[in-house]
Amino acid sequence: MFAHCSTSAPATDLALLKALAAYRDKEIGRASGKVMARHMWYVSEELVGLSLFDEATVVEEKRAIVSAMQQRLGEKNPPRRADVALDAVEQRSLASFATTNSVGLVTALGAGHDFLNVDPAEWSGRDDYTTARRRTRHLRVVNDFAERGVALISAFCGAITRDEEQRQHLLQVVERHRALYPCAK
Repeated sequence: MFAHCSTSAPATDLALLKALAAYRDKEIGRASGKVMARHMWYVSEELVGLSLFDEATVVEEKRAIVSAMQQRLGEKNPPRRADVALDAVEQRSLASFATTNSVGLVTALGAGHDFLNVDPAEWSGRDDYTTARRRTRHLRVVNDFAERGVALISAFCGAITRDEEQRQHLLQVVERHRALYPCAK
């Protein structure tokens, strides 16, 4: 379960959440939006910077993101995913998630971040930007929640038991274990 383009993940996640908030059946939209809001990894203040390398992100939005990266102080220990209130999501933009912590992603790409001091309209001709952009193309965007579920079923389906009731119990035990010990191999 992964997208082919890491740079579009922040915009895609935000657009989906906005669509769910505006869904005509408010009860379904609210329930779906609550679930999606718990998985907003790619609009976190650390990963929203991926959208700077997305060709679909307009220059004005890139300017706003860079401005926020330079001016809005990030938390000392930022949350791993964005906290998005469903009733206020329509007013949110990618830039509203960016903070000084967003520079960390650009730094981690190892190509320098001097391009952030130049207008985004001029980035395409800069080596530091094009190198960083090329590196983002090799990043895999993973839906951890879905991927874990598929892996869990694949690993245990039929391998240990053929009884459906036992299988369901086993899946719950394994899932509980993974929640308690996320780094256990």
